[in-house]
Amino acid sequence: MGLLCAVFIANALLIDWLGWVISGSLLFWGAAIVLGSRRYFLALAAAVVLGLATFYGFAIGLGLGLPAGVLQGIL
Repeated sequence: MGLLCAVFIANALLIDWLGWVISGSLLFWGAAIVLGSRRYFLALAAAVVLGLATFYGFAIGLGLGLPAGVLQGIL
C-alpha cells in the first residue's frame, strides 16, 4: 500500500514538469507493477496508450487541457 501511495505522490509532484502523458503513464505503469503485473513492457505500452488516450480524451472530448509539460508543442 505504501508503494502505491508513493506512485500517486510522485505523479502529483511530476505532473506540472513532465506533463500528463509522461506522469500519467508512469502512474498507470507504477500502479500496475505495484499491484502485481510482471509483464513490464506490456504494462508500459498499455500505460502510454492510456496516458495519450486520457490526454486527448480530455482535450478533444471535454475541451479541457491537461498539462503537456516537456512535450509542449509535440502533442
